[in-house]
Amino acid sequence: RHRSLYFPDGDVILAAVDGGKTILLRVHRFLLSHHSSVFKDMFSLPPDPQVNEIYDGVPVVRMPDPCLDLVKLIRALYNPE
Repeated sequence: RHRSLYFPDGDVILAAVDGGKTILLRVHRFLLSHHSSVFKDMFSLPPDPQVNEIYDGVPVVRMPDPCLDLVKLIRALYNPE
């Protein structure tokens, strides 16, 4: 779990690898979709029945991006100042 980007009310988990360790970011689909057409398109696709990973009660999306890049993006979306 990421220490500051794991929100208890988040409805999706983004999983990214950092030095061989998987880091989980529990975030809000609406916020990601609102600010990013990539996330909006990704969340509009029907779920793949063969990839149905759930953690802590919410779906997990395995991200190909480096963890540090993903963390920077998510922080910018949550704190746009």
